[in-house]
Amino acid sequence: MGYYVGLAASLEMTSICIVAADGKVLREGKALSEPQAVIAFLRDSGLAFERVGLEAGALSEWLAVALTDAGFPVVCMEARQVKAALSAMTVKTDRHDARGIAQIARTGWFKAVHVKSAGSQEQRTLLGARRRPAAHRGMEVPLQRGTTTLGTGKLDPGSLRQPSSTRPRTCVDPGPEFGAGPSARALA
Repeated sequence: MGYYVGLAASLEMTSICIVAADGKVLREGKALSEPQAVIAFLRDSGLAFERVGLEAGALSEWLAVALTDAGFPVVCMEARQVKAALSAMTVKTDRHDARGIAQIARTGWFKAVHVKSAGSQEQRTLLGARRRPAAHRGMEVPLQRGTTTLGTGKLDPGSLRQPSSTRPRTCVDPGPEFGAGPSARALA
């Protein structure tokens, strides 16, 4: 008998639903939106999963990579299809979303999307940052948002509300392969 998982991830908590091949809900719960917490929840069930479904979104890459590395068969589902499937539900909560995503994963009625590697996302962000001239200082906050979330999946919204003189300067190290010239150093 196969088992399927639906994850509805938000910034603080991830709702998790485990269903059997016949559609019966076996276990529901919540875990912190940290890969280790979600992995611990899934391993505590003691079940072997056919598919772990996750809606494409801001935390998808982070969770999908960590769950795949932990040995789970993760599929990232296209957000528009999931939204259309879940729109028929009268009560819209993370718990019900997780249940719906688990049922979608069970039936196979979804389109899987490719999850870019962290290195690929980092490279794209850094190349985009190099294209912006240093004269555009107004782009500092959006650029910092893009580079500080790489590899972490989350960004504390309050961290960018501090005055720039007291805010810690964080940026991804471009490394020698990106030709850390004057434009890259100006962005750091």
